[in-house]
Amino acid sequence: MHRAQGSLEYLVIIGAVLAISATIIMLATSAFVGQQSSVNINACREAAAQCKAVHYSIPKDPCSQCNTACNASGKEVFTGAVTCCKTGQSENIFIDSTGCQAYAPPNYCSDSITQYGECRSQQPPYCNYLGQFVNNCTYCQCSQGSQCNPITESCNLVNLVCADGTYINSCSSTLPKYCNANQQLVDYCSTCYCPSGQICVVATQGCIVSPGQEIFYEEFANLNGWTMGKGANPMWHTNTTFSYNNSNSAYSVAIGGLGYYILRAQSTVGYTNIHMSFWAHPQLQNGNLEVLWSPDGGTNWYSEYIGSNTNSWTYHFYTLSQLADNNANFKLKLLCSSGANAIGGSCAIDTLRITGDILG
Repeated sequence: MHRAQGSLEYLVIIGAVLAISATIIMLATSAFVGQQSSVNINACREAAAQCKAVHYSIPKDPCSQCNTACNASGKEVFTGAVTCCKTGQSENIFIDSTGCQAYAPPNYCSDSITQYGECRSQQPPYCNYLGQFVNNCTYCQCSQGSQCNPITESCNLVNLVCADGTYINSCSSTLPKYCNANQQLVDYCSTCYCPSGQICVVATQGCIVSPGQEIFYEEFANLNGWTMGKGANPMWHTNTTFSYNNSNSAYSVAIGGLGYYILRAQSTVGYTNIHMSFWAHPQLQNGNLEVLWSPDGGTNWYSEYIGSNTNSWTYHFYTLSQLADNNANFKLKLLCSSGANAIGGSCAIDTLRITGDILG
């Protein structure tokens, strides 16, 4: 009798232990799932904020980062999360969200009718994120009898050409020639670029043979070799739809009061007379795109370029100080920042080149 009672008590104890263990496992699993959901929601919300900023300047950007940021194990974090993200509605992305409202850009241009990222019939047609009407024929297209100039983004009458057949306000196939409004072919390398192996001299707008040997050349097919600083990926990323040479650019959105940068170590050992050139296209309401270099691995930085807002790509060429010569600790930094009250914007860099003379 006592033995049977002892066995029963033993079984009761085992049952209680198993019940407690099951409860602990359930709570731990629930906490883990909740933590995962929170992480996924935050990633989706960040991707939506990036998408909204990008759409101010590139309304056709597909915001493909939303496809992965708003999915967990192949399932949306909530129904409609990807759509919310791709329309920039970060405020509607939260746990147990029921979806998003129909999207409408929040601001208008000076006519109080045309919304940001839209076109109107009058010229210039495109309402940019600063509330300004600018030329953007790539997006808004041209009327019949006109042709889009992808450099100036303006529409040119097809019967206005230079002697070689180039439309006015367009680059000739003979670089760096440019057909101006007076139907004259002139050198204009800061817009039309230079032939391979040559660089642009901004003062004369002509091209010269590139000084020295090429140490480093980057067209940003990817960001391999670059280190993300504050505001890690995807703030700085490769952009395949917005570039100078119709390939790729290094591109970053800017969010009010924050600065995002990428770094690259690039030795110049064995070279002197270091030069740096690149194409830049910042579109910032209250901020800067800055290109800097360091001779000591990042302790001290020297700024070569600061730009805030340009309507097109611009070319820049610099001769660096002797501190850059024969230097194993040479480093580059691309910084995109905006003011605290800025509504957004973007920075873009393309065709970055470092050259120098071989030490004799």
